[in-house]
Amino acid sequence: MLIGVLFVSSGCTPHQMETETTFFRDFSLDQVVNKLGVPELKPSNAGTGTGASSGDPTRRRRDFRVTLVLEEGSARFDEAAFMKKLSDEISRVLTAANLRVHNSGNSGDDNFHFDYSNNDHEGWLDVTGARVEGNRYKLWGVLREDAHKEKK
Repeated sequence: MLIGVLFVSSGCTPHQMETETTFFRDFSLDQVVNKLGVPELKPSNAGTGTGASSGDPTRRRRDFRVTLVLEEGSARFDEAAFMKKLSDEISRVLTAANLRVHNSGNSGDDNFHFDYSNNDHEGWLDVTGARVEGNRYKLWGVLREDAHKEKK
């Protein structure tokens, strides 16, 4: 009761968190990679982290880490072709989620990014890949999204 009185008397109100897009909520970098079915790459492990802050806009962040094993004896792994295939699939997922892609591209064969939005959200996805520890390939992704209060 006292807390409620303090909020009212000071003019402060707690901020509600605005909802995220279904793309932000459901996106999984390791599931997209597995869906591609690249025979040279076998799943090893994956992890995610999340964070959010309330206010206007509500800011959210998801971090992805995916480790894949390059199959022994397979043909030479073409990183550029794999990253292009992964970027194309994520572009399809963004379009299917009814999001507008404003900017996309890469600054080399080992990374790409997308900037997207809808009426109340702005988002950014960055993905980088690298061959590590001999026969392993690692992907890192950062997905950020700002949700603004619905326009009335």
